[in-house]
Amino acid sequence: MKIDMHCHTAEGSIDARVGIVDYVTELINKGVDGMLVTDHNSYRGYEYWQRIKGELGDIGHFTVLKGIEYDTRNGGHIIIILPDTIKGADVMKARLIGIRGLSVVHLEKIVHSIGGILGPAHPYDTGYYAFMNTHFGKLHPEFLEKFDFIESYNSVAKHSANESAHELALRLDKPQTAGTDTHRPEVIGTSWTEFPCDIRCNDDLIAAIKDPTRAKRPSVPYELFTNMHRDRGRIVEHLVQPRRGTLPRLWQIQAQKSQKLSRRCLNMGAGIPLRWNGW
Repeated sequence: MKIDMHCHTAEGSIDARVGIVDYVTELINKGVDGMLVTDHNSYRGYEYWQRIKGELGDIGHFTVLKGIEYDTRNGGHIIIILPDTIKGADVMKARLIGIRGLSVVHLEKIVHSIGGILGPAHPYDTGYYAFMNTHFGKLHPEFLEKFDFIESYNSVAKHSANESAHELALRLDKPQTAGTDTHRPEVIGTSWTEFPCDIRCNDDLIAAIKDPTRAKRPSVPYELFTNMHRDRGRIVEHLVQPRRGTLPRLWQIQAQKSQKLSRRCLNMGAGIPLRWNGW
């Protein structure tokens, strides 16, 4: 089952240009089976869909799931998926997720106490919204172990950022997700995550990511396919798990790249090494 795991709608994200009805229609036309709505700090797009979906007629087995891309105070953007049913004291905890600015430490405790899952969106992309570019992420790489999945392909992120995220997920033995991070119509349908099981609700999605027994390969609970834009057309890339021990430690890779860049800057007479946002 193909699901776009990172979607923004005009009803829920102020920087998105595509309404959720047009989004669903376009994904169906491109053969994608579902979408996780991940508006910025908001469930408005998903709530709008719940109000109007009955007026649209038959959309087949297409599934719309409820998520959020949360803007933390110190850990960049985090994708969160909560269970379908939340009761008792957990209701108040869930409401906190609609208020941006929690620390990533506090957010992780809230989400897991409710029974939800979370993972960093585009962890190596440029800007403060990428976990590995944040001060917290650089000081506390061990916190990555607390995430339930890693977004290892993002249609609008740099190719090098996606490669680094893929290597990170393999090193940590974490499930990987792919999503378009669509804000513009031309990006719709350019990537997705393929699950070997049927996903009809948030509980199904959480179980599929957390349960490795549903996998074709033990350490990755689904196959990841992406449509990657290149200068010479579109290709489909199937990311597979290499043999253990074939990848050097990610921190050594980062150090080697930083040293090379520092030497390059000094040789150019810059005097002060630049920080490379992609690492």
